[in-house]
Amino acid sequence: SLRIAIVIAFTIPRVPGFAFASSSPLKNATDGITPEFSRTPANFSFNADLDLQVDTGSNFLPLKFSRLSAELFDLQTQNLVATGNITGRSFPAKKFTEFLLPLNFTYVALNDSDPTCE
Repeated sequence: SLRIAIVIAFTIPRVPGFAFASSSPLKNATDGITPEFSRTPANFSFNADLDLQVDTGSNFLPLKFSRLSAELFDLQTQNLVATGNITGRSFPAKKFTEFLLPLNFTYVALNDSDPTCE
């Protein structure tokens, strides 16, 4: 039973830490899609990459995520303005690893006085 406890202690994945990898975490996307902005109806649509860092320092084995997803909200209005996800991503154990999470920013309002579009 001591062997089982030792094996479990080393193989159970620990929750990694996530942080922004830089002071300017939004990067220009390289997907080639043209950003769109309009006043009537007020809307925007563009892609960007979120520069993140994952800390797997407490893990003894690499971590594999079947899916990582994000939702970004406007701080003042609490409106959803961007979503993104990646699938099938692995991160080595005992490392700080940077990665880019692709985001799709999309928002539509009735007019350009909407606080989210200002």
